[in-house]
Amino acid sequence: MIELTKSQKKTARKLINLGLQRECAKFMQSTKDFMNKNTSAEDAHDAYLKLYDKVYQFDKHIARRYDGMSGGRYYITVCYLYYDGVLTDEDIREFDDEIYNKLKEDKEFFLKK
Repeated sequence: MIELTKSQKKTARKLINLGLQRECAKFMQSTKDFMNKNTSAEDAHDAYLKLYDKVYQFDKHIARRYDGMSGGRYYITVCYLYYDGVLTDEDIREFDDEIYNKLKEDKEFFLKK
């Protein structure tokens, strides 16, 4: 398990918040696209149910990833965000070389599986 220093935790919190903002922005755009595509749907109730499910599934994802966040979960959360492409190489460059390289190694390891 990776232990982050106080300054590394500060960087991690910043990147986790950036990840949350990006995921929400992407979801809002996909919801807008969904609404534009389904506005003229013949079955408005069916479109509503699909929208509800979309929001519900995203809420579950966000809750799993971000709720109950503590310092012990910062590294793994940043790692998942990086692996999923929410955070970029440029984003994680804010960490010192040790954590930056570890994140890159971990991503490569998981990509090989």
